[in-house]
Amino acid sequence: MNKLIRKILSEIFNIKVSKVFPRHSTRFAKEYFGDKEIRAIEVGVADGKNALSILNELNIKFIYLIDSYEDENYSLENAKYELKYYEDRIYWIIKKSSEAVRGLPKADFIYIDGNHDYEFAKEDMDNYWKVLKKGGIFAGHDINNNDTGVAKAFFDFCNENKLEPTISG
Repeated sequence: MNKLIRKILSEIFNIKVSKVFPRHSTRFAKEYFGDKEIRAIEVGVADGKNALSILNELNIKFIYLIDSYEDENYSLENAKYELKYYEDRIYWIIKKSSEAVRGLPKADFIYIDGNHDYEFAKEDMDNYWKVLKKGGIFAGHDINNNDTGVAKAFFDFCNENKLEPTISG
């Protein structure tokens, strides 16, 4: 649901629309990894709610949170406040995702939710796929949203890498 519709529902009709957490991929990761301690990466942190869900649900040794915070709808300060109880497990990278990927260690769970334009979404998938550990989970958001370039980027990425994706939600 886009921001304008949320705003209209909230301001005119006093209806609050919230995202469901944990997301499908986090629930799947919890089942898949069990209590195994894992390393994670999230590209596109925004307000930190999905990162909080990941930290609450999975046994995270360390999570790299990557966001340039160029979108004026979100602030690093708010995200840090949301995640304050986990600060000892978080490494913040305040850069564009294309720059942040350099030097990252391999991760067990990678969640992509950055810029939704085709070229950026595809670039994130291509770049971060390279730092996924064998047997890890590569997930993302808005794959079924036709208003963005994410779906096309996702299917192009899967075709190029001969992947059989699982889509839920």
